[in-house]
Amino acid sequence: MDGLSLASDESIILTIQDIVINGVRNEVILTSIRLVLVESEKDRVHHEDIRLDTIGSVVPGENKFHEPTVTITLFSGEAPGRELVFFQKPGFMRIGERDQLIVKLKGHIPLSKVQAEEPVSLLPSVQGTDTAPGAEAGGEPDASQPPRPQRREDETPVSLYPPKDSPVATIIERVPFKAFPALLVIFVAVVGGMITYVAIMHENPAALTWHTTVSPAIPGAAAGPALSSQTASAAPEATPEATPQVTVPPPPPTIAIPPSGVWVRVQSPGTFIGSVGAKGFLRQVNATGDRFYQILANDGIIDISIEKQDASGDPLTVGIYKNGALVKQSNTSVPRGTIELHIPA
Repeated sequence: MDGLSLASDESIILTIQDIVINGVRNEVILTSIRLVLVESEKDRVHHEDIRLDTIGSVVPGENKFHEPTVTITLFSGEAPGRELVFFQKPGFMRIGERDQLIVKLKGHIPLSKVQAEEPVSLLPSVQGTDTAPGAEAGGEPDASQPPRPQRREDETPVSLYPPKDSPVATIIERVPFKAFPALLVIFVAVVGGMITYVAIMHENPAALTWHTTVSPAIPGAAAGPALSSQTASAAPEATPEATPQVTVPPPPPTIAIPPSGVWVRVQSPGTFIGSVGAKGFLRQVNATGDRFYQILANDGIIDISIEKQDASGDPLTVGIYKNGALVKQSNTSVPRGTIELHIPA
């Protein structure tokens, strides 16, 4: 930039054009002392200086349009940080410019601002000495901390063995060691018998049921109730009516309208192609469904040209939103129809 005033000990290190900050194109100038942001639109020029000794971190990234970004955060108490977007034209990549700016920035930020405090090293305790919690080596232990019990290396946990006077210990002592294999065989036989019994009961419960003798019915005795019970058992059971299941379709997904900036929304169930943007910032689109495209300009003429790629009667809708409000909308259902809009931003 012409006319930039420099201090006696200040020199220009790097200059980069077409950097978008908050939707406005800027020229970024890196000097040995500061980062200068020059906003140029129409007849106004705005300077913003960010001193290098106020920068806390420089983080590379990428926005949803796959354009390289650099996020600069400042130390607490300073002004808010900035996100620098490297605007890319079709077929032109700017990752190298972004990485060059990051290297230059990190190379000129004062070291006292970016170096972290060294972690405190933990000194190993001297062998043979135990320091109580809350007390330094060679000092008195803290009275508020309870003493930590110490266990000898040859001590065996008592909980792993039963008490000597318990019934389990008595049985173990009285049973000879040679009898353990026989006891194991008996235990396996008992468990196997229980498993066999359960399997038989599960497959044929009547096999283990006691048989009872049924005496023949005496003629003339209780014939009425027997017939009535037989008739009742032969009557078909009533089948309950099935309740119809009502399926409620899920509600359609809600599309969030961007709350700030200028956006173009294109909706079509089929494929559409075209271009959206302002003068010098036209972007080629080729998609389907419901899509949003941001216009990287706050003023000027917005040019939109969208064409359907199928011969169906499906609708094609194009809307322009500014700061969350719908400014203008147009639609068509003509096969291979086209929508063209030209409005000021």
